[in-house]
Amino acid sequence: RSLRMEVWLLIFLSYIVVMTFALRVDVSYALQKPEPSTKSKFTPSEMEESDIQKEVIETWNQPISKSSMFIDLPRLVNRITLLGGVTSEWNGQGKISTAIANLTTSIANQLEPEKLPQMRKALEAFVEEGDGGEMPLKVRSLIEGIGAESKTTKVLHTINQRMIYSPSYYIKKELLSIGAPMTKDVRTPDAWLISMEFTPNGPIIEHLRKEDSMPSQQGSFEMQWSLTIFLNPSVDQVTNVKTKIQSMHFTGYDPTMQQKIKDLLQPLR
Repeated sequence: RSLRMEVWLLIFLSYIVVMTFALRVDVSYALQKPEPSTKSKFTPSEMEESDIQKEVIETWNQPISKSSMFIDLPRLVNRITLLGGVTSEWNGQGKISTAIANLTTSIANQLEPEKLPQMRKALEAFVEEGDGGEMPLKVRSLIEGIGAESKTTKVLHTINQRMIYSPSYYIKKELLSIGAPMTKDVRTPDAWLISMEFTPNGPIIEHLRKEDSMPSQQGSFEMQWSLTIFLNPSVDQVTNVKTKIQSMHFTGYDPTMQQKIKDLLQPLR
C-alpha cells in the first residue's frame, strides 16, 4: 500500500509540474502574441476612389487561368461593340460561339494580324463545336489555342465581372454613408454594355452599367456609370482606369437630397 501511495503521489506531482509549465507557456504566448488583425481588405470607411484603380489593375494582372472571362464572355459577347465594326468571318447567325469567334478574329486583326493564321485552327474547332455543352470549358480551350499571353486574350480578359466589383462597391458604400438606398442591377438589355476601341496609344475598353436604387420611401433614382480601362500599345499593362457617373435620374426625391447624392458622387462625375 505504501508503494501504491508513492506512485500516486509521484503521478500527482508530475501533473502539477506539467500544468504549471503549460500555464506559464500559455501566459507567455498571450503576452507576446500580436493582436489579430480585424482590418478587412476594404471597409466602407476606408475605401477610396484610388482603390478602384488598384483593384481593377490587380484583377487584370491575375493569371488568365483564374479569370472569370471564361464564364462572362459567352453571356456578354452580344453586348460588346467594337468601334470600327466586328469582322463577320464565321457564319452561324445567333450562335454564341460564332459571335465569340468573330469578336476574337476582329481583335486579332487589330492587334496581331500576323498571328491570326496560327489562331485559325483553334477558331475553326471552336465554331465547329457550336453552342452545346459547357461553353466556359470551350472558351478556355479556345484561349489555350490562340495563346493565353496573346494580345487578343489580354483584351478579352477585360470581359470580366470582377472588374466592375470595386466601382459598384464604392458607389454603394458612398450612398449608405448618407442614408441613401443602395443600388441594384437592372435586368434590361442595356444594363451592361461594353465597347472596345483600338487607338495608337493602346486599346480602350469601357464597361457601361445601369443600376436602380433599392425601394425607399424617399423615392427612387436610376444611374448609369462607366468603368474605362486603358491598355498600352503592347497590351501588357493597364495604364489608366477611370470611373465616371454618366447620368442620374431621380423620381420623388426632394431637391435637397438629390443635390446631396450628386455632391457625394461628385468625384466620379
